[in-house]
Amino acid sequence: MRYLVLFLLIPLPLKAETLCVTNASEQRHFFAVAADDGARLADWLAPQAQLCLDSAFPGTASVYEEEDAFEGCSRRLPAGGKEQMYAYAPFDRCTWAVHLN
Repeated sequence: MRYLVLFLLIPLPLKAETLCVTNASEQRHFFAVAADDGARLADWLAPQAQLCLDSAFPGTASVYEEEDAFEGCSRRLPAGGKEQMYAYAPFDRCTWAVHLN
């Protein structure tokens, strides 16, 4: 009985949200969206293209100059969060939509 009660206390996601990142820059870049549950999606995005991952968890949006680059820019996203990257700069100095508001 004790194990049943513990299992019922574990929070489970109730509905799917979408984590999205948009390349609002004028250059093509490599983007990734990763949810805290381990799901990840990555691809090259042309200007104004969007990458979305279905997940009910918060996560991280990242952008890199090259697919195999180690350093890039990242932003934390709440569940259902959406972000736009306006200008790429190395060493986590990108301009994101949140910086323009």
